[in-house]
Amino acid sequence: MAVNVQQLEKQGIYEAKSSLASLLSDLDRIITIANEAAARKSRQLKTGVYLMLAGVIGAVVGAVAFPWLLGVSSLAIIGGLGWWLYSLLGRGKLLEHPKRLEIAKERLAMIQPDAGPQKPFSLRLALASKPIRLSQEAWLGRKNGNQELFEECWLSLEGPLLDGTVLADEIKELSRKRTFSNASGKRKTKSRVTYVVNIRFSYPKERYGDARPAEQALKEEVKVGPSATLRSVRVTEKAIALKALVTSDQEIARTAGMLSMGGYRILNLARRMAAGPRGTEPGGNTK
Repeated sequence: MAVNVQQLEKQGIYEAKSSLASLLSDLDRIITIANEAAARKSRQLKTGVYLMLAGVIGAVVGAVAFPWLLGVSSLAIIGGLGWWLYSLLGRGKLLEHPKRLEIAKERLAMIQPDAGPQKPFSLRLALASKPIRLSQEAWLGRKNGNQELFEECWLSLEGPLLDGTVLADEIKELSRKRTFSNASGKRKTKSRVTYVVNIRFSYPKERYGDARPAEQALKEEVKVGPSATLRSVRVTEKAIALKALVTSDQEIARTAGMLSMGGYRILNLARRMAAGPRGTEPGGNTK
């Protein structure tokens, strides 16, 4: 499907429902657009520098031999500086978080072998930050201290897998911003970012039965990487929900993959337990 470039540049959000192959193609197109925007920004910055440099040279020449050049040179310096600042500050929504595109691509490619080639997945990817402030309070640890907590859900993905299970991914960014005055009275700011990775499998009961006994049998078996912390594994008769905190964006996709492996370790054991000693699956089908 065609990428709505105007919507991307205006809102910074990609949202679509299509096959994984089509979604991956769209993300490749967005990366190309973002790279073109980055190259355009670089050219604009260089143009601003060249204008300022030309203005400085003109001012020197004007001061020595041609006084009339001083006015033109001043305009060139001011114009070049303005253009440079405009290009620098006008980042563009597609250039704010290039890592998010990489993570989304890696995750889609990871689950593609386990999904039907034409089955539609819903994807929402925020490329521009619009965090929601959760709280603001005084930070008693420092002079004039203030603490703010923000949350932003920037990726959500949902779609069916080959076994009838519906996968739902969600990635959130939690940020903490602290401001305070140091000993000399200057204002300082410290920020910390943590990522929440939520993976949910809504599984078919006729295939896996009730997965709760399997989760109890596999207690502590869900593993995550060194940059992640497993926060919860919740299993009901309908779904498995796994949650982890990640301190590095480099480990987000890997953590999602490890949570998925943990979820399917539970489902595979549930299927074997539901089959019983005679090797029949729930519903009476022979394995």
